[in-house]
This record gives sequence, C-alpha cells and structure tokens, in this order.
Amino acid sequence: MTKYISKLNKADAGQVMIVVAIIFVAIASTVVFSITSPVVAQIKNANRTDISKQSYFLAEAGVEDVMYRLKNNMEVSSSETLSLNGETVETTVSDTLDGKTITSEADVGNLVRKVQTRVILGTGVSFSYAIQAGTGGFDISGGSSVSGNVYANGSIIGHSGVTIDGNATAANGSALIVAYQNETPSTPTHNVIFGNTNSTQDFAQSFEVTQDAPFNKISVYLRRTSSNPGNLTVRLVEDNSGQPSNTTLDSATLSSGSVTTLYGWVDVVFGSYVPLEAGETYWIVFDDSSSHASRYYTIGANTAVADQGAKIGQYNGSWNNTSPSGLDAYMRIDIGGITGKIEGNGGSQWWQPLNVTGDSWASEINYTNTSGTNYCQTGNGNAGGVPYCDTSRADPPAQNFPISDANIDAWKLEAESGGVHSGNLNVNWEGDTIGPIKIDGDLTVNGGGTLTLTGTVWVTGDINVSGGGRMVLHSSYGASSGIILADGEVSITGNGQFAGSGQAGSYPLLITTNNGEDALYISGGSGAVVLIAQNGTLTMNGGTSARAMSAQQINISGGGQINYDSGLVDITLSSSPSGGWNIQSWDEVE
Repeated sequence: MTKYISKLNKADAGQVMIVVAIIFVAIASTVVFSITSPVVAQIKNANRTDISKQSYFLAEAGVEDVMYRLKNNMEVSSSETLSLNGETVETTVSDTLDGKTITSEADVGNLVRKVQTRVILGTGVSFSYAIQAGTGGFDISGGSSVSGNVYANGSIIGHSGVTIDGNATAANGSALIVAYQNETPSTPTHNVIFGNTNSTQDFAQSFEVTQDAPFNKISVYLRRTSSNPGNLTVRLVEDNSGQPSNTTLDSATLSSGSVTTLYGWVDVVFGSYVPLEAGETYWIVFDDSSSHASRYYTIGANTAVADQGAKIGQYNGSWNNTSPSGLDAYMRIDIGGITGKIEGNGGSQWWQPLNVTGDSWASEINYTNTSGTNYCQTGNGNAGGVPYCDTSRADPPAQNFPISDANIDAWKLEAESGGVHSGNLNVNWEGDTIGPIKIDGDLTVNGGGTLTLTGTVWVTGDINVSGGGRMVLHSSYGASSGIILADGEVSITGNGQFAGSGQAGSYPLLITTNNGEDALYISGGSGAVVLIAQNGTLTMNGGTSARAMSAQQINISGGGQINYDSGLVDITLSSSPSGGWNIQSWDEVE
C-alpha cells in the first residue's frame, strides 16, 4: 500500500513540473511579446515617418523646380510633373491677383504630403538718364557736374559755367488743364478685361475737349495678369460716328513694367502736343499687339461720365459696347502745357554759359555752349554769343517718370508682408539688419552705424541718415537692386552712405512720395545710390555724389556730382534674393 502511494506522488510531481513549465513559457512569451511589440510598432512608425519625409521632400522639390523655372524665365505650364528616385510629384501653378500660387503634392507609399507657396512678381525698371526732372525743371550751379544725359519736362538752367557731360533735353512741360477725370470711388464698380481675345483685343475711351489746347498726357487705373502681356501702344484718335477712327493723331508706349498685378495709376506722357479743338470728341485707344487668353490687362471702370463712353474691340477693326454698356474708364486726361528751355547763367551772361558736351534740344536755348548741335526754334547768346538754332527738329516730347504709382503700391505691399514695426526705429553704432518691413514712424541711421537691408523697407514717416551712417543691401541681393521707400521727407547729411550688395548692377533706390519743397535733401556724401522724389523737390549740395536722380524738380549746387552708370538702363528690383519672383509664403497644407 505504501509503495503504491509513493508511485502516485511521483506521477503528480511530473504533472506539476509540466504545468509549471507551461506557465513559465506563457509568462516568458507574454514578457517577450510585451517587450518586442512596442519595438516592432516603433520600427513601423519610423518607417512610415521616413516614407512621409520622402513625400514632403519630394513635394518641396516640385515647388523648387517651378521656382527655378520662374526665376530663369523658363516656360511653366499650369501643371508640372517631376520624377525623382522612381517617384513622381505633381505641381499645379495658378495665377492670383498679385502673382502665382504653386501647390505640389507627393505620394510615397500612400503617405501624401502637400506644400504650397505664394509668390509675387518682382519689378524691373529703367533709368535712362542721369537726371530726369518733371515740370519743375533742373537747376545746376556752384561747380557741380553731371556725367550722363539730362532730360526735363520743363527748363534746364545752368549757372557759372557748369557742365553737363552728355545730352541736355528740355521738353515742353506737363498739362495744366483737365479734359477728363474719372477717379472715384477708390474701388472700381466694374472691371473691363482687354487683350485676351480678338473681340476684346483693345480698349477705347472717349472724351470731349471744352477749349482749344494741345494734347499732353493721361493717367489710367490699370492692372495686369501675373504673366506679362507686353507693352501697349496708346493712341490718340478722332471720333468716327461714335467710335474710334483709324487715324492716329499721336501715340506713346505704356510699359508693362509700370503696371502691376494690383490696380494702380500709371502715367503716359505723349509730348507731341497735337492741337485739340473745343467741342470735338476724341478717343484714347489702348492697342495690344495681339491677344492672349492667359495674359491680359484689366482697367477699372464705372457708369458713364463721358460723351460716347468706352468701347471694346480692335484698332483698325470693329468696336462694341462694354458689358454692361455705358461704362467709362478710370482715367485722367490732361491738355495744355508750358514751354521748356535750356539756358546758361540765368540767361544774362554769355561768358559763363551752361556747357553741354553732347547735343542740346529744346524749344528755346540761350547762353549755352554746346559741343554738338543746338536743336531749337529760338535762341540767343549761344556758342560765344551767336544766336544759333538748328530748326530741323520739332520740340522734344515729354517723358514718363521711370517709376509709377502702381510700382510704389506693390513695393509697399512687399514691405508690409514682412511685418510692421510700430514707432520710430533708431540705428546707431551697433547697426541692425531688417527687411522686408514697414516702419510705422521715422527711421534714423547715425553714429557710424550700418543698416543692412534684406528686403524692401517702407517708412511712413521721415528718413534721416547722418553722422557716417550707412544703408547697404545684403549680399543675398546679388545683382538685384533694393527699395527704401518713405512717405515723409528724406534727409542725408554728414557723410551718410549707401551701397548695393557688392555685385555689379546692385543699387539701393531711395524713394520718397512726399510732394514738398524739402522732399529729399542730400549733402556730404551719398555713394552709389539712385534718388527719387517724383512728386516733390530734390536738393543736392556739398560735395555729394549719386548715380541717378528722378524728381519733379531738381536743384544741384556746391559741387554735387552725378555719375551715371549704364547698368541703370535695365535693372532688376527685388525685395529678397529670389530674383524676379518674391516669395510671400511657403507652408505645408492639408
């Protein structure tokens, strides 16, 4: 009996061992699973993250490919496909009011990432003259000199034997009489597109003259698509039974570079001074050389204020009413004007004439020693006191300023996109780096400090640079030029200096929209800078130098020097290192 029980206990012991082993294996498996499961999940997540990153970088590559094409003026379609490492990315490009939206979507391993970038078109402008003055004219004295051509829509007056090393042209000035004006409300009630189809290739606006006067210039409220439609030929024509005739009385070019993708006012100066008769109806025709479905212009309009209203159609072809009919363009038409002249020493002494090494061209030229030819209708005291004029040329036409109000509005938007600094900004010996930025106050740079610009700067108040202060463009601008813009007065004194990026073709453009007699004052050194005060007076003296000037009235004295650089005839303006296209945003989107 005892032996039997002992055997039974041994069997039970074996079973217990098996159960224990099973339990141990189960526990061990549970422990191993609990340890390996997160590791496996983490490995899977890491793989998904890596694949997702591949999608993101592929999407960025699609955007970068389109940006490269835009910057290098290569063709870009509305949809682009790029292949990299066996994967493809689809990029769509759509036009906006002020530029383009680039959206790129990539899908690697069913993990979709999307990147979107907004860009606006940079601006290129041309400075063809060392000095370009408006109706206020150009006055130079005190041992000052100009190396380059001078053009004024008014008179050029030289004192005490000063020299213009180039051509001097004084056109008859801008208009004094408003023949047509339609400018309100600020937002047009209608938008008229032209230049997109053959039936709407051109736009025409009628106006009636109330008194005899010469035709002079127009201002038009215009915008264009982000893809440049090209220049317009603006024509003055007679009326033909309620529509434009096919005979051009005068014409001028409206440069597409002066028009932006946002509405803005653009001036077109004619300058041939065709006589208009009171009581007669005339037309302004905006003649596009061809039609483009995706590249066109839009003009602001509202209900009729003129005799015949506006028309859509083709010059030398048929014309139709606008839709709705009876619209009139946002436009101002000026007639009349003043007679420009070139004169030495205030017109009193022939032995201290104004010296011009090239040709002189004006309706009237007095006391001017011209190495080339005096083209004029009347003159006195020229070439050593001989009253001589070559009358083979008619009076010179007035010229448009290089920068339009539309350009300035676009640059203000560029600056504000980078943020707003509230209050005055003072930069001293420590220096600073800013841009793009809007400064809602004054900007002062002095104490030998250097202000480096990385984008367009807009100052709502005054700009003062003195005491060895410097403003320079960041090296990332490359061969592009930059904008410093003020609404108030600008004063540069005490060896204030300006410089570009260090590469050829890079210039800082200092602009004020102020219309006062002290809009821009500069003395005591300025460097390679372009100075612009197209609404007001620009005054330079005291041994100062600059590359070019453009202002309503320009006065230079005290040894001021203008040394024109031929690179200014075609410069690229950019608020950032992105060439002709400026990046407004670059984000991942859903």
